[in-house]
Amino acid sequence: MMLATIAALAMACTSVKVTPSGRRGALPFGIGRTMELAEADVIMWSYAMHPRLQRWKEGDVKWNNTYGFVSIGAPLMLVNGMALVEGMNEAGFTISALTQRDTVWANTSKTVPNMGFQFLVPYLLGTCKTVEEARERVKKINIVDTRNVNPELFCHWTLSDASGNGLILEYVNGAPVWHNDEFGVLTNDPEYSWHVRNVKNYVALSPTLPATSVVPSLSFGTNLLGLPGDLSPPARFIRMVYLRDFSIQQRPLRTQNDTFVLIQSLLNTVHIVKGTVNKTPKSDATPAEATQWAVVKVPAERKLYLRTYSNMQWRYLDFSRLDFTKAWSFPMDDGTLGIKDVTAVVQQN
Repeated sequence: MMLATIAALAMACTSVKVTPSGRRGALPFGIGRTMELAEADVIMWSYAMHPRLQRWKEGDVKWNNTYGFVSIGAPLMLVNGMALVEGMNEAGFTISALTQRDTVWANTSKTVPNMGFQFLVPYLLGTCKTVEEARERVKKINIVDTRNVNPELFCHWTLSDASGNGLILEYVNGAPVWHNDEFGVLTNDPEYSWHVRNVKNYVALSPTLPATSVVPSLSFGTNLLGLPGDLSPPARFIRMVYLRDFSIQQRPLRTQNDTFVLIQSLLNTVHIVKGTVNKTPKSDATPAEATQWAVVKVPAERKLYLRTYSNMQWRYLDFSRLDFTKAWSFPMDDGTLGIKDVTAVVQQN
């Protein structure tokens, strides 16, 4: 299968992990992720099964799938290929690719097998059960830009496994840099370490109002004064960290449904409405980006939930009932709005 990345067009992706404790907990954790793309109305997204033993080859690297996995991808315009940017395998290992424009890829190596970065998602999903296995596999290959189709094709990745362990992978000055997934959040530029430091600029935010105040609050919500509300990567990172942790602190998660609803609520705060985000100076001919789709993943339960811009009704795949020996593919957008007519139900009463 030929693959090509769409990272250059995807500029406002967000990933957030939620557990009952805010980091790790007894209940199965969940991960929410949105995809934003400038080519909002022309990219045809699909979700697909890549079965066990599927054969792959990219650059110097060949492999067969040890694990079957479900991916989300789309064909890239002007490039004969399919980009896989999201997925989870039958072991509960999951990976997401998000834009990172500060990326500097490695130079081609003469001693280490080279592989195009656009293949890292299927490579790790097909061969890994844990994030540590993924780290070891990346050590043995050299990630490069083998296509040179666009000088702005850059991304970084967030990885999680069924046990709740998480890592973030970036390429800085041509070398892989691994980060512990300290906050369970990833957006886009700048590099991850910058976002970690930036979180400390908002420590005055609080889930409650101060016990004493010179002037009483006029209304609700002033405890969050200073919380950035725009759709830039730094603002989305801060919102995910503080809104998630404040919510869990004030309303502890008691059921898996509580976890799912919180993830859904967080994703709603970073949903981009078409026509509301400016175009970049280099993309005047390209439609402004919007949220194409969102997913919720529950790796421990092997469940993947999907929704799109036009149909916000969640659909889900239960991996325990999937056949991982047969390939298939379906469009993300089913052409409906997902609206349920309840007129007949109420008329019966």
